[in-house]
Amino acid sequence: MATTLGAAALMANAPTTHAADETAAVYVQGMGGSLSNNAGQSAGGLGFQAGAQLLFLEVYGSRTVFTGDSTISRAVIGPFLDFNIGSWELSLHAGVGGIRGTGGALLGSEFTGTQQGGVARLGATFEHDLGPFFVLGVSLDGESFAVKPPDSPVDDKWKTGSSVFLSGHLKFELGI
Repeated sequence: MATTLGAAALMANAPTTHAADETAAVYVQGMGGSLSNNAGQSAGGLGFQAGAQLLFLEVYGSRTVFTGDSTISRAVIGPFLDFNIGSWELSLHAGVGGIRGTGGALLGSEFTGTQQGGVARLGATFEHDLGPFFVLGVSLDGESFAVKPPDSPVDDKWKTGSSVFLSGHLKFELGI
């Protein structure tokens, strides 16, 4: 009985391997969620994100495929802050980078070609460790972007927009 209680106490106080407790980490995650943009469209999507964190800086790339064969890809760099809340972790993050959309995912169905430009993102994530290398989480991210629509003789100006992405994810991460 004492051995069982001792083992339980050690496990309850065992350090996590989560990136919040690490100096540096790399990760890859699969995600699924729902996007809503200022063009009045909502779509479900599946995708992945891969990135690295060093101290308070994160860099990542992501790609999400939405219903209707539209996609959004991003490359982002920015700061993040992690807070432990019991067995959960709250991560606040911001970033700037590049964005590329196809099939009208960014600007709406009237812009079905490829749109490329810049993006600024802000978000929050709740995560829970599932074991030494796996994390389960949910994220809410907002973004504003400016993109160049596909070649068009009528409209060659930069377009701006915004979107919100609510997603769940399963993450594999390694940290030191």
